[in-house]
Amino acid sequence: MNDIPPAAPIRIDIVSDITCPWCYIGKHQLEAAIASYASASGLDVDLHWRPFQLDPDIPEDGFDLRAYNAERHNEEEVLINQSLASELGKEAGLSFAWDKITRIPNTRDAHRLIHHAMIYGAQTKLVERLFKAYFCDGIDIGDRRRLIELAEDCGIDGYAIENLFGQQEDIVTIEEELAITRHFGLLKVPFYVFADEIVVPGAASPQLFTAALFRAQGAQTGPGTLQA
Repeated sequence: MNDIPPAAPIRIDIVSDITCPWCYIGKHQLEAAIASYASASGLDVDLHWRPFQLDPDIPEDGFDLRAYNAERHNEEEVLINQSLASELGKEAGLSFAWDKITRIPNTRDAHRLIHHAMIYGAQTKLVERLFKAYFCDGIDIGDRRRLIELAEDCGIDGYAIENLFGQQEDIVTIEEELAITRHFGLLKVPFYVFADEIVVPGAASPQLFTAALFRAQGAQTGPGTLQA
């Protein structure tokens, strides 16, 4: 009789921001790797989405994107980055609609929503919906009414989200998680931690993510710095 318990899913902590195109690309690269890994190993993964803000100083109602870029970025650099993201995104099956994006939002409420989505087991589904809304549909994901609509698209109770935004209790949790990334000096995302041990920075290739999954398979650990 085989009494060996089934292997636990590989835990992956993903630090990202919704306005980061490389995070959107990285998500799809990782998903391609997960599909390959699951097919080869028969094992599953357990994704945990962690908040990061590329610019925490953006006001709650956001900025006009054109004015924001003119003030804080070199226009040529912006265009080069968009071109690079579009090229890599195309390989991942994504199509960025840069011309539709008119606002740069403060993403704290989006991160609050992602954190709340754990209750529904809908974090990854919601993250995808938020990325698509921002990068493909040009939706202002700093607008709470739009966030509620996007949550409802993912089967999340809109009234619960309206109540969430009307309170402050969860903000402490989000700020604590943001403080962890600042404490460890994390300046760029996406950033992935497999099995609380193996680190992969950036929008890596599916092959690199797959290798990290197999390395993590034998390296599942107890609670660590990013553990929920």
